[in-house]
Order: sequence, then structure tokens, then C-alpha cells
Amino acid sequence: VMPTVHKSLREEMRAKEVPFDLSQGISMAFSPLTQVVAPNQTVTLPEAVVGVHEGDWHEALKRYTTWVRTWWRAPNPKVPMWFRRYFNVCALHDSESIKRSRYSGPEQLRPSQQMFQWALWWEHPEVDRLNRPKAGDGYRVAMGDYRCEPRWGGTEAMRQEIKRFHDAGLTAVIYIQSYLVWKHSRIGKEHGSDWVARSPSGAPLEDWTSEETNMDVWDFCVGHPAYQDYLANTSKRLLTETGADGIYLDSMADAYPCYDKSHGHGDDPAKFSLDTLRKVRKVIKATKPQAILQIEDPCSEQNLQFIDGVWLKEFEMYPPMSNYTPNFDAYPIYFLRFYFPEVWFADWGTGDYAPGWRWSFFNGIGTCRWPNEYTARTGRVMQENAEAFASLHPEPMVETEKEGVYANRFPTESKTVHTVYNRNEDAVSGPLLKVSHKRGCHYVELLSGREVSFETKRYGRGQLALLSFEVPAQEVVAVARLPKLLDVQENGKRLTVRLVGQVRRPRLVLLTTDDPDDMGKPVTLRSGRAEIDPAKVELPKGWSRLKLFAGDELADETTVEWP
Repeated sequence: VMPTVHKSLREEMRAKEVPFDLSQGISMAFSPLTQVVAPNQTVTLPEAVVGVHEGDWHEALKRYTTWVRTWWRAPNPKVPMWFRRYFNVCALHDSESIKRSRYSGPEQLRPSQQMFQWALWWEHPEVDRLNRPKAGDGYRVAMGDYRCEPRWGGTEAMRQEIKRFHDAGLTAVIYIQSYLVWKHSRIGKEHGSDWVARSPSGAPLEDWTSEETNMDVWDFCVGHPAYQDYLANTSKRLLTETGADGIYLDSMADAYPCYDKSHGHGDDPAKFSLDTLRKVRKVIKATKPQAILQIEDPCSEQNLQFIDGVWLKEFEMYPPMSNYTPNFDAYPIYFLRFYFPEVWFADWGTGDYAPGWRWSFFNGIGTCRWPNEYTARTGRVMQENAEAFASLHPEPMVETEKEGVYANRFPTESKTVHTVYNRNEDAVSGPLLKVSHKRGCHYVELLSGREVSFETKRYGRGQLALLSFEVPAQEVVAVARLPKLLDVQENGKRLTVRLVGQVRRPRLVLLTTDDPDDMGKPVTLRSGRAEIDPAKVELPKGWSRLKLFAGDELADETTVEWP
């Protein structure tokens, strides 16, 4: 969209009164692309298809997705499995390095986080936004050159800090801005006049420049082939110099048009983004095959073909979307997660908006911020059941047994997880979900560890299980079908644990607290057996949780009752 139209739309969206009629069907908003049309020139508008279908939106989305996949291709190479198994991300926009005057990531991440995004890591010249001398910490948004700050130890110091995280089993992604370039940076001075995006009148675009934003920046044209090459080569250099695990290309989906014919890029801003993403990801994979490319907002299904992951603002509670998010709670579904599951998604816009945390968990995606107690807990659940939550065959909004109760299915060969959301104003309980049953399996609510009761009945050649459990008002729970692999018996003053069946790389953990950061106490297994002395492990009265892992993946769990 053009900046003027974009600004007008955002001002309307910030209004206290929502401009849409939310009671009468569908409301839509458009920001048209400005086109320069010569006298007697004919303009052909894009074709559009409006379809009518039976059933609800499930049928419409299936038909749409079937059509999209006639031309859409999953990212190639595939999104790395290590990345698909990560959910919560820590964003370091307020860098510890600024406070300590040395390269310093967070001292410790919570167990529900395995990756952080590092912004504001670049040079901080002791000037103001207009490049006038100013003593102090330095100008923070000097974007464009992406060179390490020498006062903090330079490139080697940053590389060593990232190595420290790698040694702790964590990963780091480097932030760069896709099109905002500080006018007084080296690249801004050298190429500001020829790489800047221009309006139909030929004026350079600089819509983020103001005292309010504390920026003096150009909007560089992401359709310019030379600037695309610059972004790709900068990504390669940063991965090589710092040892980072990926690049976060901010604002890549904004797709601002540019009318400078000398750039030779045509007049389709969506193609600008696609060409840039193709180049950058190709260089990243050639430089470090397991490194990833993330962007902010997907913009379209087209972009999903050339990235590894997306930071969403689907459940955003920052202006202007704070006026709208509460109105979209009838079906809080992020459809791309289910219909394009090859790509990684997480939401960073939820802020302190508690429903947004729950909706993210309901969709099986993480959040991109420092976790609170809730997201730390749900992050652990997704992490321990990553095979299911990263499933390539998720199914949204499966049938439930009660109105106002919604469920999503995340299946794997060995287990299936359902996230269940109660949008009612009161708690619900009783028979809520009917699922395909497998012999030798049981059902566990993963947040609490409580067993879920069920009844089975024959259905064709198989069996269905009717699950009964409780979901508090406006809450989300996760119910897993797990193979029953743990046999726990009380033997005098000890608990005897026996594994039933084969488990690859078995690991037994006893949890005696409800702390989401408590990794539990390891229990030694010998030939598939273990003994627990409650006195030695200080097993509290009441119940504790016993979890069996196959490597890092939860294989089974049960509660341990102790008088």
C-alpha cells in the first residue's frame, strides 16, 4: 500500500469506534495500489473468483487449499526439524549489551525457550538520529551497515557470546531490517539516492522518519536487484562471522511499491518481496544449510514458499489491532498453521492479552517474547510433545460434544494431541470429545497431568473413545492419547516402575512441584525397571507426576499417589 493510504487506514483503525459492521456477515477493508496511468492506456485488473459452496468454512478452505497447492510448493530445502520443534522465542529488542557495554545475551532462558532473537546488536554511534554528536550510550537504530559495535568487543566478542549459548544447547537468530536504512549509515550515504523507493511523483519514501520514531531513515526499495543482493550478502556475512543460527528479516512483508523506472523491477511490489526472499534464503542455505530465515508477518501464501518461519500478529493487542482482536474470538484459528503446516509460526503481538496466549496454544504455536507463567507452562507442553505440535497433518476445529467447545487435532503415529478451547462463560465438564481409540492407550491432560476418563464403543472395524474431562471458562487444555507404557506399583515403602513395551532412549523423570521451570528429578532405569524411595526423593504427600521420555519426546506419563 502507498504510505498515504496506509496512514489513512491505520488512523481509521485506531478510532475508538470500529468502522466495520460486525453483525452483518463479512466486512472487508482494502488499501488499493496506486497506479500511474498514461493517457489512453488500458489497465487490466487482476481476476478474482467468488465461489459458493455447501457446508461451513471447512469445505471452502479445503477447496481453496486444493487450488493453492496446484502451484504452491513447500520450502525447499525443508524447514529444519530442530526449528520445527521449537515454540517459544525470546526477543532481545532491549539488549543487555547496551546496559553492560559488552556483547551479552540473556544470562539464562527458561526451559520453555530454546532460541532468542538478537536485535540492536549493531554499531551504536554516539550521535543523535540526525548524526549530530551526542555523548552517551549511542544511537540505537543506526540500521543499514550491520557491523558489530567495537566498544563492546566487536565481531569476535559477539561470536563468543553466541558460542556460549550454543554450549548451553540454545540457538540465536540475528535481526536485520529489510528496508529501513539510516540515512547517515555507510550504505545510506553511498546508495541513498539510487536505492531508495520513490513515489509516483519521484519523491523518496521516508515514512518512518520523524522525531516521534527517533528515526531519520530511507525506505530502500526491496525490488532493486542490487539491494536484494546486499541483503543476501549481509545475511551470509553475519552467519559466517557470528556463528548465528538464522536471520530475522523484519518488515519483509510490507511490500511498499516503488515507481522509480531506473530500478528495472516492474510495478508489482509483491514480486519485490518474493524475489528478495528467494535470494536471501538461497544464500542462507548455501552458507549454512541448517540455518533459518524468519520474517515478520506472512503477507501471503506466496511468501511461505521461501522462508522457514513467521512471527505473527494474529492475536495482537497493540494499536491499531487492539480494536479488532476481541471481535475475532468466534473461531480463534490461525488457518495458515493448519493448511500450510510445513512452515513454522509463532505470535508476538499478544502482549498482556491473556486470551491471545491461550489462542496461540490452541493453535499449537508458541509466542515470541519473555514468557509469563502461562506461556512457560504451555511452552513446556509443546516442547515435550513437539512431534505432535509440529505435525504435518493437523486438523482444525474437529467435532466436539458440546456447543462452544472447540478442538484442534495434532496427530502422530504413536500419539495424538487435541487442544480444546472452552469459549463459554462457564466451566464445562462431562463427555466433550470423541476420538479414534487404539488398544493399549490411555488419555492424559498435559497441563495438569491428570488422567482423562473414557468409554469405548465399536465403530466399523475400529473403536471410538468418548472422553470426559473439565475445561474452565475461556481456557484451553491439551488432551493426549498415549500408549500405556508405565506400570507403577506400590511395594511396601517403595514404588516399583516397570516399562511395558519398547521405548527408544528411555528417560524417566519424577516431578514433585507444579513449577513450569522444574525439570524434575531423573529416575534411574535398569533393564526397563526402576524403584523410587519416597523418603529419599522427598516425595510430597498427595500426587506427583512421573514422565517417560523417548529422547526428548514425551512417550507416556502417569500420576503417583502417595499417602
